[in-house]
Amino acid sequence: MKIHLIVVIYELQKYIKILFEAQKESNEYKAIMRDLNSISSDTRAIASTVGGINTPEKFAEIHPYAQEVLDILIRYVPKLLEEETFFSNVFYQ
Repeated sequence: MKIHLIVVIYELQKYIKILFEAQKESNEYKAIMRDLNSISSDTRAIASTVGGINTPEKFAEIHPYAQEVLDILIRYVPKLLEEETFFSNVFYQ
């Protein structure tokens, strides 16, 4: 079964909305969602070309976006977790 980056981004956004609902007005929350939306748009453009992502060249074109998603998670999730009461009480004290 293939799982496309577009689906991964969709699922990440879905669970970020649930996990960090109390922070939806914070700069970090807005930034992570904005950055993921940007990558989603870029990858959709590649995937919607004739044949989708079905060649090594197309895979090479989309692959850096997967690394960018990881970088975004590394950049924002620790700060978002730190601002959550449960995580703050359990892991950051």
